[in-house]
Amino acid sequence: MAPVRPTAGTPSTSALGTAAISASWYVGGDDQRKAGAGLLFFAYGDERGVGFFLAEVVRAARSFQAHSPGVRLAVVSNNATVPAGLFSHHIRPRPDLVFAGDACPYGRDKCNPHAARRQWLTRLFYLAHTPFELTWALDSNVVNCEPGGVEAFLSSAMRNRLWYVHTSGHE
Repeated sequence: MAPVRPTAGTPSTSALGTAAISASWYVGGDDQRKAGAGLLFFAYGDERGVGFFLAEVVRAARSFQAHSPGVRLAVVSNNATVPAGLFSHHIRPRPDLVFAGDACPYGRDKCNPHAARRQWLTRLFYLAHTPFELTWALDSNVVNCEPGGVEAFLSSAMRNRLWYVHTSGHE
């Protein structure tokens, strides 16, 4: 598995347009063609939380690998100990594009100041950098309980091109 190493630099303008040339948020590799379907996990953050989330992601990925061996798995992680061979893609976020987040995203009355910061903006940003044409983004604490279920769901979604269906009836 060759890790995807997002880098700043002079981007191609093919997909992003000329305005992206000087964009500080540009992540190298955006111009690569997305293909197929797969699962995307997230395990990033500061030293306090990233190890915990990576352990959960590894457990989740192994359950999907056991029950759905044909499904490709990707992870966004700034942890250097991502197991080689478990994921088809390891997207390493740029340090300046791992946003600080908030330890109390649900309000001060439900706050645990010792909890890991919830970095939802980082997740949204890197979701746009998925290597898959159809991505099922999952939380770190999930498990696959249904052998073949994920393949059936993703294969049906690819066959029916569900991501082009608009609930408003307009394209």
